Amino acid sequence: MIQTIDQKTTLNTQNFYKYLPSLSSFTDIIEPSNYFTVPDDWNLIITDVVNSTDAIRSGHYKDVNIAGCITAMAVSNLMGDMDYPFLFGGDGMTLLLPDSALPGVRDILFSIRELVKSNFGLKLRAGIVNVGELKKPEKN
Repeated sequence: MIQTIDQKTTLNTQNFYKYLPSLSSFTDIIEPSNYFTVPDDWNLIITDVVNSTDAIRSGHYKDVNIAGCITAMAVSNLMGDMDYPFLFGGDGMTLLLPDSALPGVRDILFSIRELVKSNFGLKLRAGIVNVGELKKPEKN
């Protein structure tokens, strides 16, 4: 459980992103009080098309874009109406999702990697890192 923005109630971390306050002005982005810690049971999911620059130079920019964004479409179908943050970078995606989504997301990533390889001849890297693990101090 995490505390909500008003600090008076708690909510399941599953809905962390849904209840973040909206910013009313673009300049609000520089205000430190507008930032919130991501719960430890959320995960960073990243995909990337390998050698995308070479593929684009060879005229395969549409294939690269499709390979890069197909994860967003598949995850959107999986998550339904749940709100979650994501970013499309042209040749890959970055998403932030709760633990509850991982079984389905793992299946999606595996399937998409195979689909991208067989349909476009491209290699799609995919990784999942738990936010709680990212927060742990580095061990030497």
